[in-house]
Amino acid sequence: MAAGPPPPGSTKSSRVTRSWGGRFLTHGSGREQIVEDVHREGAFRLGIHGLVTVLIWLATTLVYRVLFPALEPAGATGHTPVTDVVATSWHQFTSVAGVVLGLSMFALTRWSPWSPRRLLDLGFAYYVLGGALVALIGAVYDVLPDGDLQVLGITWTCVWILSYSMTVPAPQGRMLLAALVVASLDPLFAFGRVHAIIGSFPPASELVVWAPTYICALLAVVPARIQWRLHTKLRQARELGSYHLTEHIGQGGMGEVWRADHRYLARPAAVKLIRPEQIGASGPDGRRLARRFEREAQATAALESPHSIDLFDFGVRRDGTFYYVMELLDGFDLESFVQSFGPMPSGRVAHLLLQICDSLTDAHEKGLIHRDVKPANVFLCRRGLREDFAKVLDFGLVKELGHDETETMVTVEGVTTGTPAFMSPEQARGVGEIDARSDLYSLGCVAYWLLTGELVFSGRSALEMVAAHLRDVPPAPSEAFEGRFDRQLEVLVMQCLSKQPDDRPSSARSLAGVLAGLPVSKEWTAADAERWWDLHAPGGASELVRN
Repeated sequence: MAAGPPPPGSTKSSRVTRSWGGRFLTHGSGREQIVEDVHREGAFRLGIHGLVTVLIWLATTLVYRVLFPALEPAGATGHTPVTDVVATSWHQFTSVAGVVLGLSMFALTRWSPWSPRRLLDLGFAYYVLGGALVALIGAVYDVLPDGDLQVLGITWTCVWILSYSMTVPAPQGRMLLAALVVASLDPLFAFGRVHAIIGSFPPASELVVWAPTYICALLAVVPARIQWRLHTKLRQARELGSYHLTEHIGQGGMGEVWRADHRYLARPAAVKLIRPEQIGASGPDGRRLARRFEREAQATAALESPHSIDLFDFGVRRDGTFYYVMELLDGFDLESFVQSFGPMPSGRVAHLLLQICDSLTDAHEKGLIHRDVKPANVFLCRRGLREDFAKVLDFGLVKELGHDETETMVTVEGVTTGTPAFMSPEQARGVGEIDARSDLYSLGCVAYWLLTGELVFSGRSALEMVAAHLRDVPPAPSEAFEGRFDRQLEVLVMQCLSKQPDDRPSSARSLAGVLAGLPVSKEWTAADAERWWDLHAPGGASELVRN
């Protein structure tokens, strides 16, 4: 179980866990958490750098030891046979050492229990050791048999210096110090090799040939600093009040959904982000949209049905992005459920419709219409000791009864007030007053989907689908599909799909009353639900999705 907030006076500001992909997840507060998150990303990138380094060592070995000797005439390297043998042996040794070093760094960042901060500290040691291996090769090839130097411009050490700083975010002071140390290894090993050949060191003026290497060391500060600042800004952007975004879990037409952790509470949450540019709102439309979302968040938070999504928080970020913080559910939306497991038996459908009616009744009696009831907006989950617990989501298109449409729904290009496959005729027509019975039509479409696995109307475009809802009478499930359908439930579903609102049940409460009186509503029991979940998702829906 996740730890709670640190006691007053405690210096512990964050904790670190690992996700299934090897990445670190951090939980803390304020600036400490942001810095720790940058360390986490840096440690992950450090492992990637190690893996890429392995591939480069293997590739250079292939090029220098296999391809070049086959293409160049004997003696073309300018070395004697003795020095060529030494160079070959030395290159083989450094290549093996480089591969071991890179694999070790990758393994440590993925499977060691060390914190990201400690791994980044170790990364500087890896940086210097890798630079030493590169410099050792340079000492063989940059010093001629007579002790003369032949360093020409940019060396492999320059590539090593810049590749690390461009991959791993790091504080600029430490990066500068480490880069200067690595840059100094080239002349250090070269001077040592010259001394071994002729018995004396070259003059200090010879250091000028490594000027490009030292320039690269100075430039290494720039990408490291840019990366550090960009990652810090990214982590700050993921801070929403007391919540920190940790994992992207969904994308929709009006926004994206993230898993989030609270700074002090162990309870995870789901955060929906809605950016103005995603729905084409800016200027006056943007300001009206902000007022609308604020009003709708307040209305949604007032819902009391256990079958409506719980809203914890709402706000607008500095960049104009709206966000909702909601309870995080572990289960299936009804759209993906039917796609994965097929249609439901009539008893289970009636069981779920009763729960959805509970949510809609609460909303309607508080003066709210959902206006986007569809399978993707109903979640089936385990809740406490209950299985097959339905939650109605996304009241993002909610409309308050008795309020002018211009006050509660901003009309902007690209925004639709519903989903064509589940839209009532009056909602599709876009004129006149829409009341709670529009939601009942959409609920009939949901029931049709659950019973048959098919939409009420299909079409090649949204326009064709909307036109069908306006003019066509759908066939009853028993007429168009094979299977056993409870006759009384089927009649009730077709009544919900009536073109005229007056021909539908008068309210969600009255529909629930009729449903509760049907014998089929008692066919699906708690024991049936428990058996289904134990068989198909014993570890929870998220476990089933991963497998």
